[in-house]
Amino acid sequence: ISGIGAAYHVSRKTNFTFKVLESKPTFGGTWELFKYPGIRSDSDMYSFAFSFHPWMKEQRFGSAKEIKDYLQDVLTTYSLEKYILYNQKVCSASFSTATNRWITKTEGGNTWNSKYIYFCTGYYDHDEGYTPDFKGMNDFNGEIIHPQKWP
Repeated sequence: ISGIGAAYHVSRKTNFTFKVLESKPTFGGTWELFKYPGIRSDSDMYSFAFSFHPWMKEQRFGSAKEIKDYLQDVLTTYSLEKYILYNQKVCSASFSTATNRWITKTEGGNTWNSKYIYFCTGYYDHDEGYTPDFKGMNDFNGEIIHPQKWP
């Protein structure tokens, strides 16, 4: 989501050629990953939404589907999809003093050279979510489903 915001601002306020490298096959972050019933934002959407594209619905807390629809509307309205490259998980970024350029590599074998780099990483580990170690958890006989692995 932060990459979408960055794409909007960079595309409107600079003459830079740029790409957003998204590790997942689609946009949406948390709102694409989690599928459990009733998932909604925990912040009001008037604060969560982009200032350049306000949330116009009456309900204050958006569902995952509504947030995904909102993000799709942002991508479409401002023609931002063309800047995003999906399935591009960054595995390294280093600065070359010889060329004064950043060298960014992805797990898929792509290499990007750039004058600038701007990290829009989220705080959540989408590959392996946090599982707390609750006392007695191993003694529980029922099924434990991590929200990230909801069927």
